[in-house]
Amino acid sequence: MSEQEFRKIGRFIPPRPLSAREREEMELCKPEQWQPIETAPRDGTWILGYETFLDDHHPCQRIVYWSKDRGCWFDDEYDFAPTHWMPLPDPPSETKS
Repeated sequence: MSEQEFRKIGRFIPPRPLSAREREEMELCKPEQWQPIETAPRDGTWILGYETFLDDHHPCQRIVYWSKDRGCWFDDEYDFAPTHWMPLPDPPSETKS
């Protein structure tokens, strides 16, 4: 039903502005978007990398960083060839009981 139809029958309630907390919660629920690996930082920042093997049938995700010494994405043990990346989430905040 459209807004005009709701107004005609008197049941339309205009949306109220969201509170700061509601906006923050919406941001937390927003899914991260994978980005092309070409846009990833190459300054030693750890990222979540995504790579597939055998025509997308074996996806793999690893936390990696760009190693200037090796000239590739690396997880301190193996080289990795991601096609996409996303930033790591912030660590959990400490809660007091």
